Amino acid sequence: MAYDEFQDRHYDEVATIPDAIREFAWNVGHEEDYRDQAWIASDYDTWTPNPHYRGPKEPHPESDEALHMGCKDDPCEACLDWDADEDIAAFVAVIEEDDDFPF
Repeated sequence: MAYDEFQDRHYDEVATIPDAIREFAWNVGHEEDYRDQAWIASDYDTWTPNPHYRGPKEPHPESDEALHMGCKDDPCEACLDWDADEDIAAFVAVIEEDDDFPF
């Protein structure tokens, strides 16, 4: 195969967004500051596993398991005191008070 044919064939292959995110994780994950992090936040506002991380398996940073890693058997005070209905009511009250809310 001639060089030009090889080069032309690869110009037709377009990188996808998941390809770009994986490349970002590969390039950033090898840096010393990130090697001990199991997950890397990408520019696309997503969490990507760090391919260079060699520690114990860690849950996804936005999972409930990660949020309450230390309080599964012994619930923390925040877990015991949390009331979803109160939080939702407070959020709705703030939205209703703000006349300049854009949507």
